[in-house]
Amino acid sequence: FNPCAAASCIYVKEISPTEYLVIGVFVDDWLVLNLTSDPNAVTDLIASLSGHFVVKMAAVFERFLGAQFESRPDGIYMHLTQYVRGLLERFGMSDSRPAATPEAGKDESSEALDETLLNRADTQLYQQITGALLFASTTVRLDLAHAVNMLARRMSVPR
Repeated sequence: FNPCAAASCIYVKEISPTEYLVIGVFVDDWLVLNLTSDPNAVTDLIASLSGHFVVKMAAVFERFLGAQFESRPDGIYMHLTQYVRGLLERFGMSDSRPAATPEAGKDESSEALDETLLNRADTQLYQQITGALLFASTTVRLDLAHAVNMLARRMSVPR
Protein backbone atom coordinates (compact mmCIF):
# COMPACT_ATOMS: atom_id res chain seq x y z
CA PHE A 1 0.00 0.00 0.00
CA ASN A 2 1.20 3.49 -0.82
CA PRO A 3 0.04 6.68 0.90
CA CYS A 4 -2.11 8.94 -1.24
CA ALA A 5 -0.37 12.22 -2.14
CA ALA A 6 -3.60 14.20 -1.65
CA ALA A 7 -4.59 12.71 1.73
CA SER A 8 -2.13 11.12 4.16
CA CYS A 9 -4.87 8.98 5.75
CA ILE A 10 -5.61 7.17 2.47
CA TYR A 11 -3.56 4.19 1.31
CA VAL A 12 -3.83 2.64 -2.14
CA LYS A 13 -2.66 -0.70 -3.46
CA GLU A 14 -2.65 -1.05 -7.23
CA ILE A 15 -3.66 -4.58 -8.18
CA SER A 16 -3.72 -3.81 -11.91
CA PRO A 17 -3.83 -0.57 -13.93
CA THR A 18 -7.62 -0.45 -13.41
CA GLU A 19 -8.07 -2.25 -10.06
CA TYR A 20 -7.25 -0.99 -6.58
CA LEU A 21 -7.68 -1.69 -2.89
CA VAL A 22 -8.11 1.53 -0.89
CA ILE A 23 -7.87 1.94 2.89
CA GLY A 24 -9.04 5.10 4.63
CA VAL A 25 -7.70 5.41 8.19
CA PHE A 26 -9.09 7.71 10.87
CA VAL A 27 -7.47 6.99 14.26
CA ASP A 28 -8.68 3.41 14.86
CA ASP A 29 -11.47 3.31 12.28
CA TRP A 30 -10.71 1.97 8.84
CA LEU A 31 -12.76 1.95 5.69
CA VAL A 32 -11.70 -0.51 2.99
CA LEU A 33 -12.86 -0.15 -0.61
CA ASN A 34 -12.56 -3.11 -2.95
CA LEU A 35 -12.19 -1.66 -6.42
CA THR A 36 -11.15 -4.99 -7.90
CA SER A 37 -12.92 -7.87 -9.58
CA ASP A 38 -11.81 -10.19 -6.74
CA PRO A 39 -14.68 -10.60 -4.25
CA ASN A 40 -12.23 -12.06 -1.69
CA ALA A 41 -9.75 -9.16 -1.80
CA VAL A 42 -11.04 -7.55 1.42
CA THR A 43 -11.24 -10.89 3.25
CA ASP A 44 -7.64 -11.64 2.24
CA LEU A 45 -6.54 -8.16 3.35
CA ILE A 46 -8.27 -8.54 6.75
CA ALA A 47 -6.61 -11.95 7.23
CA SER A 48 -3.22 -10.39 6.47
CA LEU A 49 -3.81 -7.43 8.81
CA SER A 50 -5.05 -9.72 11.60
CA GLY A 51 -1.50 -11.00 11.92
CA HIS A 52 -0.40 -7.51 13.04
CA PHE A 53 -3.51 -5.84 14.51
CA VAL A 54 -6.71 -6.69 16.34
CA VAL A 55 -9.24 -6.36 13.53
CA LYS A 56 -13.01 -6.22 13.96
CA MET A 57 -15.06 -6.09 10.82
CA ALA A 58 -18.68 -5.03 10.84
CA ALA A 59 -21.02 -7.48 9.14
CA VAL A 60 -22.96 -4.60 7.62
CA PHE A 61 -21.53 -1.17 6.80
CA GLU A 62 -23.86 1.17 8.68
CA ARG A 63 -21.76 3.94 10.31
CA PHE A 64 -18.43 5.65 9.77
CA LEU A 65 -17.17 8.85 11.42
CA GLY A 66 -20.65 9.92 12.50
CA ALA A 67 -22.29 9.33 9.13
CA GLN A 68 -24.86 6.61 8.50
CA PHE A 69 -24.94 4.43 5.40
CA GLU A 70 -27.79 2.46 3.87
CA SER A 71 -27.45 -0.01 1.06
CA ARG A 72 -30.20 0.53 -1.52
CA PRO A 73 -30.88 -1.02 -4.92
CA ASP A 74 -29.56 2.12 -6.66
CA GLY A 75 -26.40 2.42 -4.53
CA ILE A 76 -25.23 3.46 -1.08
CA TYR A 77 -27.10 6.29 0.66
CA MET A 78 -25.03 8.39 3.10
CA HIS A 79 -26.85 10.57 5.61
CA LEU A 80 -26.63 12.26 9.03
CA THR A 81 -30.15 11.63 10.31
CA GLN A 82 -29.08 10.46 13.77
CA TYR A 83 -26.47 13.23 14.06
CA VAL A 84 -28.95 15.97 13.14
CA ARG A 85 -31.64 14.61 15.47
CA GLY A 86 -29.05 14.58 18.25
CA LEU A 87 -28.18 18.22 17.50
CA LEU A 88 -31.83 19.25 17.58
CA GLU A 89 -32.26 17.56 20.96
CA ARG A 90 -28.98 18.91 22.35
CA PHE A 91 -29.86 22.50 21.47
CA GLY A 92 -33.55 22.28 22.44
CA MET A 93 -34.88 22.45 18.89
CA SER A 94 -36.60 19.06 18.58
CA ASP A 95 -39.95 20.73 17.91
CA SER A 96 -38.64 23.03 15.16
CA ARG A 97 -40.29 22.91 11.76
CA PRO A 98 -38.35 21.61 8.74
CA ALA A 99 -37.67 24.10 5.95
CA ALA A 100 -37.30 23.49 2.24
CA THR A 101 -34.19 25.69 2.18
CA PRO A 102 -31.65 26.33 4.96
CA GLU A 103 -31.69 30.12 4.53
CA ALA A 104 -34.36 32.73 5.04
CA GLY A 105 -36.01 34.11 1.95
CA LYS A 106 -35.32 37.62 0.70
CA ASP A 107 -38.33 39.11 2.52
CA GLU A 108 -37.32 37.61 5.88
CA SER A 109 -33.61 38.47 5.70
CA SER A 110 -34.15 42.06 4.57
CA GLU A 111 -35.39 43.07 8.03
CA ALA A 112 -32.97 45.15 10.12
CA LEU A 113 -30.54 42.86 11.93
CA ASP A 114 -30.00 43.19 15.68
CA GLU A 115 -26.34 44.17 16.09
CA THR A 116 -26.29 43.63 19.87
CA LEU A 117 -23.30 41.52 20.91
CA LEU A 118 -24.13 38.22 22.62
CA ASN A 119 -23.08 37.56 26.21
CA ARG A 120 -20.37 34.97 26.89
CA ALA A 121 -22.76 32.01 27.42
CA ASP A 122 -24.74 32.82 24.27
CA THR A 123 -21.51 33.29 22.31
CA GLN A 124 -20.35 29.81 23.33
CA LEU A 125 -23.74 28.35 22.41
CA TYR A 126 -23.58 30.09 19.00
CA GLN A 127 -20.08 28.68 18.44
CA GLN A 128 -21.17 25.15 19.45
CA ILE A 129 -24.17 25.19 17.12
CA THR A 130 -22.16 26.65 14.24
CA GLY A 131 -19.33 24.13 14.74
CA ALA A 132 -21.78 21.23 14.77
CA LEU A 133 -23.39 22.54 11.58
CA LEU A 134 -19.96 22.95 9.96
CA PHE A 135 -19.38 19.22 10.37
CA ALA A 136 -22.72 18.46 8.72
CA SER A 137 -22.14 20.93 5.88
CA THR A 138 -18.69 19.57 5.01
CA THR A 139 -19.57 15.87 5.10
CA VAL A 140 -23.04 15.11 3.77
CA ARG A 141 -25.26 18.19 3.91
CA LEU A 142 -23.57 20.30 1.26
CA ASP A 143 -26.86 22.15 0.82
CA LEU A 144 -26.16 23.81 4.19
CA ALA A 145 -22.70 25.09 3.26
CA HIS A 146 -23.63 28.66 2.30
CA ALA A 147 -25.96 29.22 5.27
CA VAL A 148 -23.42 27.78 7.74
CA ASN A 149 -20.65 29.87 6.17
CA MET A 150 -22.76 32.96 6.82
CA LEU A 151 -23.03 31.93 10.50
CA ALA A 152 -19.32 31.16 10.76
CA ARG A 153 -18.39 34.66 9.56
CA ARG A 154 -19.44 35.98 12.95
CA MET A 155 -17.96 33.11 14.96
CA SER A 156 -15.55 35.24 17.04
CA VAL A 157 -18.03 38.06 17.75
CA PRO A 158 -21.56 36.78 17.10
CA ARG A 159 -24.54 39.11 17.21
